[in-house]
Amino acid sequence: MCVPSPQLLLFTTVASGVSGMMSARAGAKEALRAGQRTAERIEQQKQVAQLTAEQETTALLQSFSQSMASNIAMRGIMGRDASDPSFRAFEKNNFATLQTDLERMAIQGKNVTKNYDLQKFEAVSSATDRAKSLRRQGLLNLVGAGTEGIMRYDKVKVGED
Repeated sequence: MCVPSPQLLLFTTVASGVSGMMSARAGAKEALRAGQRTAERIEQQKQVAQLTAEQETTALLQSFSQSMASNIAMRGIMGRDASDPSFRAFEKNNFATLQTDLERMAIQGKNVTKNYDLQKFEAVSSATDRAKSLRRQGLLNLVGAGTEGIMRYDKVKVGED
């Protein structure tokens, strides 16, 4: 049976600790990159949601415009003027509904944007915390392996092992 020399034992133990620390640092870098990629995906989803909201607003405005055009055409066909109370009430109601819908869509849009921004913050924050944890774990691994190597070095040196 081959008995390792104390220096070889110390070297391999410390090398193992250093390699563990380097691996943890690489894991920390990857955690940060993954968090950034997640944040970029969330930003893309946010942009798609904003585009969809703009399209919905456009569709609402088109519908309103068509409704108003129909109202004007009906008024003309029926021979009534712009001061007709029933048509004025219809227009007033249409304007009020449009205003309410636009306000609600704006509130919803702000909430969706805030939600996506919060998701991005959480993704980056979580990745940062994970990276810090991995770095600490690697450092503790190095210290633990180094301490074990020193303790075993003394035992091998004395001939206890």
